[in-house]
Amino acid sequence: MSPHPEAGHAGTASQSPRESAGFEPPAGAWDCHCHVFGAHAQFPYAPERRYTPPDVPAATVMALHHALGFDHAVLVQPAAHGSDHAALLDCLARTQGRYRGIMLVDGDGAGLSFDALHRQGMRGVRYNLLPHLGALPDMGRVGAIADRIAPPGWHICVHLEGRDLDHMPAWLDLGVPIVIDHMARLDLNSSELDNQIDQLMDLLSHPQVFVKLSAADRLSVSGAPYDDGIAIARRLFAAQPEKCLWGTDFPHPNHPSPPDDATLVDLIAAIAPDRHSQRLLLIETPQKLYL
Repeated sequence: MSPHPEAGHAGTASQSPRESAGFEPPAGAWDCHCHVFGAHAQFPYAPERRYTPPDVPAATVMALHHALGFDHAVLVQPAAHGSDHAALLDCLARTQGRYRGIMLVDGDGAGLSFDALHRQGMRGVRYNLLPHLGALPDMGRVGAIADRIAPPGWHICVHLEGRDLDHMPAWLDLGVPIVIDHMARLDLNSSELDNQIDQLMDLLSHPQVFVKLSAADRLSVSGAPYDDGIAIARRLFAAQPEKCLWGTDFPHPNHPSPPDDATLVDLIAAIAPDRHSQRLLLIETPQKLYL
């Protein structure tokens, strides 16, 4: 288990996981949500950032996946790096097509060549709707971005809380797949939890909507081994198995007590209990979005 974050930092990277997880992912498995931070001496953090993370460079992320048995990964641009994707693109280049990237885009993305970024391994754009990560996006600009990323087959990731699922219908008409991050950060203590789960289930019935069964540890009220968070993931997967992705969220930015990533991998079998469903979660559905 990682130590608690130091004062002045918004989280600390997980320590090296156990030598191996008890669960062995199938060959070709994807970790569909992780981050690379710095190293800041080479890849500085954004001056306007809301938090300052510890460095977690490409070599650390790659070593984690090797230890846990993942051949592929999706690097999600963290807010601490803003719209400077140099660290993420460096990692994509190092992994020679095994990793993909999700961008943060300022405004309408004027001046960006999405075709060139596609060749470098980018596959989507992320929008944060959480107040601590910045202002809400302008939907007019989001629509302009959606028009530009539709031809190469990209998607949009939406990072929001369960109480904000009412905003999602506006995203469904953008003409690109929508991926809801971290099970919509559902609040398991909320009196509206059942209603929010129903909303999320309804959204997943839309042909273009997917959800990441990541961050069960963030949702959990009970703590490790995160039975309450895993119960939500299991319920979503049972209802819409072809619409679900899985990710570590390594190195767990802004997490008060980052989990051991090998423990998270072990819990995959509690979500997808047989090899067929595990291949669906870890290989077949990711391939729809990231190849």
